[in-house]
Amino acid sequence: QDTRKKVLPYQMILDELVKPHDSVLDYLTKYSGITAKMLEPVETRIEQIQMFLINYLNPNDDILVGHSLENDLHALRLVHTNIVDTSVLFRNNGNRKFALKHLTKVLLKRTIQQESHGHCSEVDAVASLELAVRRVQKGTSFCIHDTNKNNKNMHLLRYWKQDSTHPDVFVGPAQWLKQHVPSYSAAHALSCESVHDTNRKALTSWLTSSKRRARIVWGKLVVASSTDDDEMSNINST
Repeated sequence: QDTRKKVLPYQMILDELVKPHDSVLDYLTKYSGITAKMLEPVETRIEQIQMFLINYLNPNDDILVGHSLENDLHALRLVHTNIVDTSVLFRNNGNRKFALKHLTKVLLKRTIQQESHGHCSEVDAVASLELAVRRVQKGTSFCIHDTNKNNKNMHLLRYWKQDSTHPDVFVGPAQWLKQHVPSYSAAHALSCESVHDTNRKALTSWLTSSKRRARIVWGKLVVASSTDDDEMSNINST
């Protein structure tokens, strides 16, 4: 399968290797595809790329499309206000980010990032562009659908295993508990809206009890002031 196939009309504007000013400790060749030998003849510096992009991109009109663009912009030390980030665009109900490889496989029925010598920046860029364009064309139905109605809870419950001797305990605001502990689970859920809630005492009990100490405690406690910090310190010291 030709992963470089032009699935959408596009024109390559810039494809450059950049020599960093500092010494490279790890080229991460498995992911970047870059080796020390490849960079030996390179003279391009990041300042040249920055100037090119600043002159080329119109900050008011041009839309920058990519996947997890915060990483690219951070590396470039650039700010651009018009962004379409497919890692954010295709988040599911549980606020989970999907990898570009997974989005492309499921939604575009195409396999990318299979090269053993690293990702291809052009292939990744085209995949992000096509995902964004199809989202505009098809609307919000073009997404990865949750296969489990309780999928929004799985980022915590995937770690949960029933243990009658040492139970798992969830402590936090009622809305947070509703999100993370579905009704069918056997985990213990304790509503505690803040560190001043009287139920907070049960938290220390679950942590210190010799008879029925919790195997693990998932918690969310609101700390809004210095007084709250002191109360939280008391809990931590326990």
